[in-house]
Amino acid sequence: MMHNCEDYQKFFEKCPVGLYKTQQKDGLFVEINPFGAKLLGYDSPKDVIGKVYSTAHYPKATRAKLVDVLHTEGSVSDFEIEFEQVDGTVLWVSATATNGDEFIIGSLTDISERKRMEYEIKSLKISQLSVLKQISQDVRQRCEALDKVI
Repeated sequence: MMHNCEDYQKFFEKCPVGLYKTQQKDGLFVEINPFGAKLLGYDSPKDVIGKVYSTAHYPKATRAKLVDVLHTEGSVSDFEIEFEQVDGTVLWVSATATNGDEFIIGSLTDISERKRMEYEIKSLKISQLSVLKQISQDVRQRCEALDKVI
């Protein structure tokens, strides 16, 4: 059980999930833990806090949708966002957030591997459907050829 500010600070700094707080009006990061900073491609929270806007890493339209859901629902879970890290590397994150008066407080979890696997499964299904279509056409053509012979 956490009893003091020092315990909460340790939790915040050691948590293996990106924890953040942004200004609601413009998305400026006012707090982010080390894991969150690394997730965005920065070396430390100092490189992010007060200097980086969330829309530097994903489209403004996506943020607008997130803010809209937060205004309507008060919170959001598993909101998937395609992020771009500082070096241009693309990754997918799942955001969970709550709407404060002036701030959005939330967490970010890297789901890039899951998204990659979903894409592979979808591609495999499309490929299988294509093969099944081809087999169906071949069978139909052979049946038509047999009908002509008989």
